[in-house]
Amino acid sequence: TLWHGIFSLTDARLWFLPCYFALMLFSPILNKGIEGVEGKTALLSLVIDVYIGYMHQTAVLTDTGYHFVHFVALYCVGAWLSTCKAPSKGMCYFLWWLLLIVMETALRYLKFSFPYVAAVYSFRLNSPFVILSSILFFQWVRTWKWQSKWVCWASSSALAVYVVHFGPMATPLFWQPVRRCHEQGFGYLLLYAVGFYVGCILLDKIRILVCNPLVDNLAPR
Repeated sequence: TLWHGIFSLTDARLWFLPCYFALMLFSPILNKGIEGVEGKTALLSLVIDVYIGYMHQTAVLTDTGYHFVHFVALYCVGAWLSTCKAPSKGMCYFLWWLLLIVMETALRYLKFSFPYVAAVYSFRLNSPFVILSSILFFQWVRTWKWQSKWVCWASSSALAVYVVHFGPMATPLFWQPVRRCHEQGFGYLLLYAVGFYVGCILLDKIRILVCNPLVDNLAPR
């Protein structure tokens, strides 16, 4: 409904927004708690997240990774990685990341050869394969030398893509056209996906132009 679209922070279907908002509120406390965080602390947070959430599927904490606890664990890992020196050579990280992606795909489609839990939940956010592959990919990205203002400009509004395609108008604006484009061919699907992404970013830039003056007037001076 339109009500859920306006008050998206309280919409359970958009799990990312409440978790992100909660992380923003608690980040000052977390920063004090993990100041000078070491690898052991980051590893412990991941062990708790994976063991309780991924292996035992404890819904109260983080059964699928769509949970604030998982965000806190990743926040600790990010704090630890920020203290580490950026790698000089990224090819090894890329190769290990590629290998893990292949393994995750194999776990998904070769269920008869692997334990049931590992096969079914291999792509969940708190899966050890997903977390480790994300860290390897991040370390590889840290070795990139190129910089682009356009990439930063577009990526700052990437959240709008998530909000729109899961919002109240998601079915007529995104999912129905995606199904029709899929029937026409991959080229049509790719073209529409890129166009939808660009449209969401432009919509968010318009929102920023409209809302920033209002925020500046309401914010305490």
